[in-house]
Amino acid sequence: MVYKAAHNGLFVRKLRKKFARPKERQCALNLHCADRRAAAAKLAANRNLLWADIQEYWKNQDEYIRQLALKHDKKEEWMRLQACRTGKYGRHRKISKYNAWLHARSLVLNEDLPAGRKTRLLELHKQAKETSSYKDIPEAEMDEMVHALEEKRLLEKKGICSGPAAHLNDVRVTTKGVGEELLNLQKRCATASFSITVRTDPSHANLPLIYHDAVSQDFIELLFGMDIDDFALKMEAYALFRIKGIAKNNNDRKTMTKRIVCVLVKRGLREITGEYSLDMEWKRYESKIVDTWRVEFVGWPVNEFDPHVLGVKDLETCVAALKDPDPVCYWRKLDDEELTQHHTSLNAKKASGEIVTKQRKKRSDAGKKRGSKTRPRDDGDKENER
Repeated sequence: MVYKAAHNGLFVRKLRKKFARPKERQCALNLHCADRRAAAAKLAANRNLLWADIQEYWKNQDEYIRQLALKHDKKEEWMRLQACRTGKYGRHRKISKYNAWLHARSLVLNEDLPAGRKTRLLELHKQAKETSSYKDIPEAEMDEMVHALEEKRLLEKKGICSGPAAHLNDVRVTTKGVGEELLNLQKRCATASFSITVRTDPSHANLPLIYHDAVSQDFIELLFGMDIDDFALKMEAYALFRIKGIAKNNNDRKTMTKRIVCVLVKRGLREITGEYSLDMEWKRYESKIVDTWRVEFVGWPVNEFDPHVLGVKDLETCVAALKDPDPVCYWRKLDDEELTQHHTSLNAKKASGEIVTKQRKKRSDAGKKRGSKTRPRDDGDKENER
């Protein structure tokens, strides 16, 4: 049975070899030693050139930031943070003899490596486990290593930190300071306050950070009917995706967008007229707003000047125009000549029927003298008064 099985296996292998597809010719995987040396030398030269260009860029950047600081009379550190969009907060491991020895050992090992390459931290820890030489170093040499690490940390602290981790630490530390100040203010002056910080860039990783006291928490829950954590998540959704993040459906999205348009237009009307109890008249805009208050709205981005009849896309276009930093649509005052032209144009539209004014219904007793609306007293009422 053993021979039969072996024979069958040999027969199968012969068949596979006979009917197998011809293999494509492949190039040799191993390069010649000279070719490998040439490729490695070219890679090292490109890496050195890259780091030379990066260092030259850093040098020019430092000089430009220094000129900006002198021009605008600002500190160089502050200007560096603003120009590079970076944070100044970072995390570091505790300075100890072991960390100082790792830092000194990395300086020695990195000398033989090409520019831009560093020894991995895992390799340093592996060497530390294999030997206990750092424990036998004299006290004076160890103090020098610790001092060198402290100088490196101080230089990093004065420098800049870029990237998601730096942004996260900057937000965390700043909001923590704000919370401490609000807490101290509450203790000193018996105040109530809350602070919510959310991200506006989806690439950042920080979650909503909240400071609140009992009063503000009850206020949010009673007014909006939700927990303050849910309120912060809603605020983050709005900050990231505007109306789309908090609307449950298209109808809610339209309602909320229309509300924002009305609020922004009314706010501008009140600011230009100085009447902070004035409401916007959309249907009687020509007569109630332009004629009465001598102002007009310029630059409306869609055809219909009434948000109550617009669709979602037109409403979002209006919101974008109203929130644009460069004013696209705004309120402006009319002089006497412009107001006269407006009256002429309005009367012409009324005469042509383009603007139809609603006529009040005529009273059935029009032209008749109407007496007092008070009911005359009878004798019974007089006797009760007595």
